[in-house]
Amino acid sequence: MWPWGTARHHSAPVPSQTCRRTKLIFTRKDGTTSEGHTLERKRPLSFLRPSFTKNREPQRSRGEGGRSSAGSGMGDDPPPSESRHSSELRRMLEDEAASCRRRIETYKQAQQHQAALVSKLQAKLLQYKQRCKELEGRMEEVMEPERRAPSGSSALEAAQAQLREIKEERVLDLETTHRLLLEERKKYEKLVQVNTALREQLEDAHETNEALANDLQKLSSDWADMRDEMIIKENEWKEEEQSFNDYYSAEHARLLALWRDVVNLKRHFTELQSATSRDLIKMKSDLSTASRDILDSASGVYARQAFSASLEENHKSNTAGEVNMLKEALALLKAENDATALQLRSKEDKVQKLMKELRSMEERCNSAEVGVGEVGKLKTELELLQTALRDIAHAVLQDAETRDSHVHLTPQQPIPPRSPKRGRPPTSAAFVESTISAVQASLHKYQLHIHELQVI
Repeated sequence: MWPWGTARHHSAPVPSQTCRRTKLIFTRKDGTTSEGHTLERKRPLSFLRPSFTKNREPQRSRGEGGRSSAGSGMGDDPPPSESRHSSELRRMLEDEAASCRRRIETYKQAQQHQAALVSKLQAKLLQYKQRCKELEGRMEEVMEPERRAPSGSSALEAAQAQLREIKEERVLDLETTHRLLLEERKKYEKLVQVNTALREQLEDAHETNEALANDLQKLSSDWADMRDEMIIKENEWKEEEQSFNDYYSAEHARLLALWRDVVNLKRHFTELQSATSRDLIKMKSDLSTASRDILDSASGVYARQAFSASLEENHKSNTAGEVNMLKEALALLKAENDATALQLRSKEDKVQKLMKELRSMEERCNSAEVGVGEVGKLKTELELLQTALRDIAHAVLQDAETRDSHVHLTPQQPIPPRSPKRGRPPTSAAFVESTISAVQASLHKYQLHIHELQVI
């Protein structure tokens, strides 16, 4: 048994691409030759390891690139691209694992085939050894009668003749046997070379299989790490998606509540504006009527006093009654003034409250301005509210101017028309404060006028 004959039980599988096809020429017992397999290399064995490592390096770099891209795209890239990349990596790893399994099966089959070929070669070598032993035994049998030759001359001659005959007969057999022995030795040397080459091939295949096993183990560990990392990334992506959905729902609910508040504020402001307009119109008509009556009464009194002093005593009682009526009218006007002042004060409080709500609404709109696409609508509503405030201030100022024109008996100036192409009003607190101050100044002026009427 050869010392390296047991290597096939411990060596790793040999690639089918590196198997060597052999043809051996064996000699039969009758001297003829049978056609076998001669050894020839299909391709060198050393090509397998560099090509495998070259194939593994781009795959490993692609795996590391995919791993780094998955780690960096944790906060930026969209989830569909990451899942597609993970599925591509998983499919690539499965294909590579399947190809490795197919290679290992092919290597095992090639190893079994090579082991069978080595066993056949060992059996042939044993046959050659037995054949050589038989030939050596036959040579000893031929040389033994020469040692046992008789002493007599006749017997010697007879023996010599017989020996010559036998020698002549055996010479041909010896030459043939010697020639066959030389051929067998040459074949044996060739077989030794073949066995040496096969042993080197087995050693190379064993080293290659060890490298493949190490690479397969590394690939399996890399695949397990990649799978764990993809599971972690998938869980993180699900958590981010859930948090984004919660945030989106909360923002949507908050915007709906804000929009409802804006609608309610707009409705309240519209109601307040209409009520204030009605009250101001009514107050304007009452004040104009009262001032007209007072002026008519005062002009009548002055005319009657200038017309005749003599008739003053006669009409003193009538004048006293008229004065009493005027005092009663003034008392009524004072009561109406007080009621109007209370109404104006309540309206001013409502305006202050509305301005506070507008400020809070503006702050809320500014805070929600970052992630909301409907901020422009809110700004438009605020601009409408500020336009309404400007209209209120303009109406109050117009009312004050109208009142002054009635008191001083001056013709009312026409209201300047508003330009339809007026620019967008500024959405600042200074504008709101200026509007409030204008309304307060108008109200203060109106109160002073009422106080003057009370003094008169």
